[in-house]
Amino acid sequence: MRNWTPLRYGGMTRTPGTLFRGFAKTAAKTARFLPFNFNRAQAYVIEAGDLYFRFWNRDSKSRVESPPGTPIEVVTPYPEADLKYLQTRQSGDLLFIFCKGYWPRVLTRTSETVWGLALYVPQDGPYLDINPTATTLDPGATSGSTTITASSIVGINGGAGFAASDVGRVIRFLEAGGRWYWFVITAWTSTTLVTATYMGRDDGDTAAMPGHAASVLWRLGAWSGYEGYPRAVGLYEERLISAATDQQPTTVWGTVAQDTGLDDYSIQATLVADDAFTAKLLGSLSSILWIADGKDIILGTEGAVRVLGRNDEGAAFGPLNLRQKPESEVATSYVPGFFVERMLLFFDSYRDKLYEAQYANEAQGYVADEISALNEHLFSYGVTSCAYQAAPNRVLWMTTDEGSMLGATYDRKQEVFGACENDVGGDGVVEWAMSMPGIDKDGDQVWLMVRRTIDGAVVRTIETLGAFYRSGISEQEWPLYTYCAQVYDGAPTTSITGLGDFEGETYGIWADGVDLGDATVESGELTLPALFEASVVVYGLRQSSLATTLRLRDYGTGEPAVGLPSIASDATADLYETGFLRIGMGELTPSDYDNGLDPLRPDDISEQDPFEAARLLTRAVPIKVDDSWENNGVCTIETNSTLPATVRAIIIDVEGAD
Repeated sequence: MRNWTPLRYGGMTRTPGTLFRGFAKTAAKTARFLPFNFNRAQAYVIEAGDLYFRFWNRDSKSRVESPPGTPIEVVTPYPEADLKYLQTRQSGDLLFIFCKGYWPRVLTRTSETVWGLALYVPQDGPYLDINPTATTLDPGATSGSTTITASSIVGINGGAGFAASDVGRVIRFLEAGGRWYWFVITAWTSTTLVTATYMGRDDGDTAAMPGHAASVLWRLGAWSGYEGYPRAVGLYEERLISAATDQQPTTVWGTVAQDTGLDDYSIQATLVADDAFTAKLLGSLSSILWIADGKDIILGTEGAVRVLGRNDEGAAFGPLNLRQKPESEVATSYVPGFFVERMLLFFDSYRDKLYEAQYANEAQGYVADEISALNEHLFSYGVTSCAYQAAPNRVLWMTTDEGSMLGATYDRKQEVFGACENDVGGDGVVEWAMSMPGIDKDGDQVWLMVRRTIDGAVVRTIETLGAFYRSGISEQEWPLYTYCAQVYDGAPTTSITGLGDFEGETYGIWADGVDLGDATVESGELTLPALFEASVVVYGLRQSSLATTLRLRDYGTGEPAVGLPSIASDATADLYETGFLRIGMGELTPSDYDNGLDPLRPDDISEQDPFEAARLLTRAVPIKVDDSWENNGVCTIETNSTLPATVRAIIIDVEGAD
């Protein structure tokens, strides 16, 4: 099955085509998407490319520009090679961005056309353990800007001493009175001398320190050029959760509970439940790769799925009530796990197996099972991104290293999982997929980054998946079953101009309900075949949808037909809103038009005017059966039209050999 989507209740429907939204900034380099969902009514798609962010309005599906023609753009530190490692969490107008190798950042939206990217500045932490060496630190003053002098380099940055990259790092210092005070390094002088600004006491009091003296009781910030920066981020019970630096790949940090800025890592002299926390996973191969926000803090690691949660379920989660344990001995990958309802979905370390994990009371933990085993040939290339489209059909859309797009219908309650490979027209290679909350009954939006060759040049196109078309129900008023498609909606015309960017492309054309055939863009103009005049034209790359049935049971004998010769004697297709299909017996290909693949056209429409809007059939239709023993009762269904097709069932009567 290819370019069909399995339905939860049985049968299959054509995978919709895609609409062209625009070109990515850089044609030669890939880009990906990040979501920005302030609320259901205000949402944006971030085009994250090589050292830049651009912004697309979710509702209008257009690029944010100011003035018109000038895209709003934010400069970023992330090159093409590291884009796949970006992880985000959002709180209001703040998008927290974490990536291995980079200090975390915060993207802020002031208005649709005003965006800013700044360093995430943690307050009073997080910190390494208390210094275990004989090295002392001595603040030169009790307030304001001061120097901090180290007695040696031992215990600082692995014995190398202070470094220029420590600027911005925090330091905690235990004063003789028993209270912790903290500073932020503002300048570097040498391996034993830095300048820092005094920030205050562990309880937030900013009054000056009562005194200062050299002491071995100090703590350096856990994030720095030497220690590395956290790669994973999550949100849990009003805390920002981060994890995994280069030097501490198994450590998890959480902010103070209910901190509105999600940046306070302070710990008071006497711990309280709302304080920030630090937790270190135990065991081998526990380097953390991602965080999923669930009943507990779910950590995908290099060796297993781990859980960080409460020790006492009746008490508040925090530094006084933590428990960790392994949940599933399945190594995970950099592709973040995510929840679909109450099921955790994640990929193994090779990204070629999809697992689901559910909390089980009897096991007192999450139990994982592979759900992709029957489709292992589709997952074998390795999944690179995954988008869950909850409505209307509950489909996981996945991109792969090979460039194809997988669609897997997933409904855990109905015990349904069925996958299909999808092409996107021409030489299109899908590089990223992301879903966004929908705004109408057509369901969630799916955004795709696609690499194509147009007029001899490689480009990156931004496309959105069309609706699963239902006549009279879909908000999308026309069927979309071509790819990288565009729509003309205006006064009746026989040609469409302004297509210079698509010179030489051959498009399938749907015009006012009619599949007109194909036409090629010449000199930036697309002329409709037969000079047909239409007011609504959908034009894009044709793509065949092809499916072949498995060998069936011989209902005459009740025995499986597999391994035995069989032949179909009669067949019927149960269709729903289907415009055009070709069906034949045997394992055929789209090129077998004159060798067994026959158009399925009931008698009452066989003489239909070819320029009349196509009728969509909803009924059972007989299939012309011209089978042989070599075909073994197998049936092939194909269409490359611009019209929808849904096959609810195929009923085949099979005769087995005596």
